[in-house]
Parts: sequence; C-alpha cells; structure tokens
Amino acid sequence: MPPSMNLPEQSRYSVSDRAVRTLRAFMNSLIEGSFEHSPGLASYSSDWIEAMWQATSDLSSWISKISLIMTNEVREHGTIRDPNDINYEGSAFKLANYVHVQWYWMIYPGVFLLISLSYLLSTIVAGARDGVVAWKGDSLPMLFSHIDPRILALGPEKMDVPKGLDDLGKIQVALTRNNQGYWTFEPHSTHDKQDNDLDDNLAALLGLV
Repeated sequence: MPPSMNLPEQSRYSVSDRAVRTLRAFMNSLIEGSFEHSPGLASYSSDWIEAMWQATSDLSSWISKISLIMTNEVREHGTIRDPNDINYEGSAFKLANYVHVQWYWMIYPGVFLLISLSYLLSTIVAGARDGVVAWKGDSLPMLFSHIDPRILALGPEKMDVPKGLDDLGKIQVALTRNNQGYWTFEPHSTHDKQDNDLDDNLAALLGLV
C-alpha cells in the first residue's frame, strides 16, 4: 500500500474463499502454459505466455510484482478480519457544530432593561409629582379648555398683521385650573425675569406701550 495511507504494517486483511477460487482459476488460465525454443523458431502455448516472455527477462520479479499488486487490491477493497478492532495510524477528523458565545454581549439587553425601567419609574414619579391627569396627551380635552382673556385680546390685532401669528406663537402658555375649576391656557414663563416682565410683554404686543 502507498506509505501516504499510513496503514499499520501488521494489519490483516481477508477475502472470501469464493473470490480466491475465482481469482485463482482466472490467473491459472492466463499464466499456465509452455514455451519451446529452437534455432530460428519459437513456439508459445498462448498469447499470454508470449507476452510474458517478451515483457521481461526476470519472470521471478514479474511474478512478485503481480503478487504485490493483487495483495494491495485485497487490502484496498477487501474486508478486515476483525471489524471490531480496526487500527489506523494517523489523525481522524469529524465535522461538529461549534458555538462561541461572547458573554459580554449579554450585558447589552440587561443595560437597556435597566434603563427602560429607570425611565418608567422616573415617568411615574414625575407624573405623580406634577399631578398629570388621566387624559395626558389626548387632544379632545383641548376643545373644552378656556383661553386666558389676555391672550385672546391679542388675537384681533395680530391675526391680520404680517408675522402677527409668529408673535402670538412666542407667548408661553400653561394649561392650569383656574379659580372656577376650568382648565385654562394662561400666560406662562419658565424664567423668573420673564414672569416679572410678562405683563409688560403683553402690553407691548397690545400696543399699549
């Protein structure tokens, strides 16, 4: 066998008795024969005998090569005598699934979960602290809300003036409950200075100053 196959030197192989008898009968029919040589004349019992005689002058070496070829054929395609005890010198490989987990990526969803829970809790606390009503962002309650008279007074003059609506849009308002219990849009500012100057700004918009 070729050395690259790494087969153990003491491996035993077997071939069936029927195959041996068939091979023996076939080879005997080819290599059995006779040859007669006389001056100027050569007589062969078959074409195979003539081919063997003409092919080599060392029949022993030729027969050895034939035996080695047949032995290798049995080793390559035959069966091992003990199928439960197979030795093979070399490395064996087998395909298998491989999963590599990068565990630090597991922190990613956990961090987002904590952030979302923190945001939810802060929203609940802020809503409870500021007294957010149940309708929250619904637009329907706006139809039932009032507008502070100071803001309404700006409408007639500013709606017909170029960029008048822009001036109206700059007024900061807040939706609060007035003394009568009505929800009303009233002027509102987030800065103390703007709170102090609110009346002056409204007066300026009205053209009173």
